[in-house]
Formats: sequence, C-alpha cells, structure tokens
Amino acid sequence: MSNKGLVSIAIPIYNGEKYIEETVLSVLNQDYQNFELLCFIDGTKDGTADILRKYEDRLTIIEQENMGASNTRNRGIMMGKGEYVLLLDQDDVLEPTFLSKTVNEIVSSQSWAVAVNGNLIDSGSNKIRGMYRFNKPTLKFKDLCYRNQLYATSQVLFNRQRIAELGGYDSKRAGIADDWDLSIRILQAGGSMVFLDECLMSYRLHDSNNSKNLPRMLTSELNVIEQTIGDVSFAKAIKSYRHMNFSYRMAQSSHDLTTSRESLAQALKLNSKLLFNPRYYYCFFYIYLKGFRVLKVSE
Repeated sequence: MSNKGLVSIAIPIYNGEKYIEETVLSVLNQDYQNFELLCFIDGTKDGTADILRKYEDRLTIIEQENMGASNTRNRGIMMGKGEYVLLLDQDDVLEPTFLSKTVNEIVSSQSWAVAVNGNLIDSGSNKIRGMYRFNKPTLKFKDLCYRNQLYATSQVLFNRQRIAELGGYDSKRAGIADDWDLSIRILQAGGSMVFLDECLMSYRLHDSNNSKNLPRMLTSELNVIEQTIGDVSFAKAIKSYRHMNFSYRMAQSSHDLTTSRESLAQALKLNSKLLFNPRYYYCFFYIYLKGFRVLKVSE
C-alpha cells in the first residue's frame, strides 16, 4: 500500500482524560481523511483508554511504560506509515481543514515542515487571543535562533522521512526546548519550513505547560545553543537574547525581580550591542517599574 499523502498523527497521552476526547474528535472530523491516528498511553492508568475505545475502529491505541513525550513522539515517527507526520499534544484542537490545507502547502512548497497560525485557548476551550497578530514567524535560520517562533509541535506538519533521518527529537541534549532544537536542525540540514498564516488549530494554555517552567526552559535553550551553534560570536548573541527574553517573562509572571535583573545584566554582558536595541530598554523599564509597583504595594 502506498503511503502517498498519508498523514500519521501521533498523540502522546499522559493523564489526558480531561481533554483527549475533544482532541481526538478534532482529528476524526477532518475534511482530509487519509490519515492514521496513533494514540500512545504513556504509562498512566486514568480513564483515557476507556474514552479511546469508543473510537477504536478509527484509531490505534498503544499502551506503554512511561517514556516521556519526546521519546513517544519519536516512536510515533518511527511507527508511522505516512508520508507526513503530525505530533499532536493531548489537549490541543485542530480545525476541520488543518490536514487538507497543510498537506496542500507542504506539497506545493516542497518544504520539510509547515507551521500554521492558530488561537490560544484556556482550560474551558475559550479563546484567549490569536497566536500571532503582528510578529509572525519567518522560520528563517537566524530569526528562529534568536527567537523560538513556534508555540507547539501541534501546529507543525512534518515530512516524516526527513525528520526521521535527523533522529527526531533529542530531549537528552535539548531538554524541554527539543522542539526548537529540531527546527534549528532542520534548517541547518538544508531543509525549509514555511508558515501558513491561517488559523487552523488551538493551543491550550494551562499550569502544566512546559513553557511556563521558565528557569528550566532557559537552561534547555542555552544547552541547545551550546551544542548546535558552532559560530561562537553568533552563539553569544543568541544567548543574550534568550537571557533578555527570560528576564522579561520572569518579571511578567512572578515577583522574582532579582532573577529578572540578573538575567538582563547577563544579557548585556554577553552582547553590548543590546544597548542599541529598543527591546532591551523596554525590558529594563518594565522590570524597574514593576519593582516600583511591588515596593509601593508592600508599603
């Protein structure tokens, strides 16, 4: 049987019973039906399996010892029979035209991956805002290095064979920034990624999102830079931007302004050219003013 145009959709599931039915139905209701759906229950014993069995004539359930999301995604890449692969998070939701439009785009562009626009939603599936309104992804090498332009694996359709040849996700060296690491390696290998500016999926925000563990994310990003970027001066510049981004997000999400200031100072130490970047001053004054407001409240 030819895999031409077939999409392998792999969902790693860990304690996923709250959202998994909504996620699975968003796949089953696609207007493009040339897909296989692989649902990996990753070592948990909640009610996920019972929910999935209602649809087992249209999907495959794989129960396994806990491997973690990255290793499970890699297993999905290797087990899949499709020409393309979508690595869908257990709580994200696809629009009905996601597959038809991304397959059409990846075929016409001959790219290795297609990323789409979408919405951010809350735990009740209510829209918070659009993912990208102004600063949209270019998915060019330098731009992607300076800023991880993607929110989630769920927004990307990959050429399965291409990313299998790259070894898929490497969480041992990239930690929780393994999706960013894979995007960088795709471009380093001569592949291309394109951005389809259509709202075709929803990314769910909640307290367990890995991206909210900011210190761990910074450590992972710095490891990716150390192990992936060979140009020392370019690597230092990228590190400075990661520290600057971290300082702003820490100030935004917590009252740990000491860590924010230290990280912003480290950014400047790594790259004095930040003094000519308006973003640096935006971060500086944001942290300063937040510190002033916290001081006033404490009085």
